[in-house]
Amino acid sequence: ETGGCVDVREPDRCKFPTFDRATPYEVILHPGDLLLVPAGWAHLVECVDDCISLTHNFLPKDNFPAVRACLLANRLGKAVQDRTRKQKEERDAEEQGERSQPPA
Repeated sequence: ETGGCVDVREPDRCKFPTFDRATPYEVILHPGDLLLVPAGWAHLVECVDDCISLTHNFLPKDNFPAVRACLLANRLGKAVQDRTRKQKEERDAEEQGERSQPPA
């Protein structure tokens, strides 16, 4: 399922079975800071001090190609990292299996 509200402190793992695979990022903003949350990214906002927060969904048509290219490059980078990690795990498992077998 995509979208929907999840309580990050007590997530419903039946409704959100991939919750534990999410990578959390914690950011503390200071006066004058800005945070861009890409479309579709789940997020939680907590104010630690008195403040005024504004939210606006905005992406000018002229900037869309550049933003899309950055998001796709990020996705590709993660896919390459995942594949590299999986290949290393497979090699490590094969090496472990070879070490555990008696000599022929």
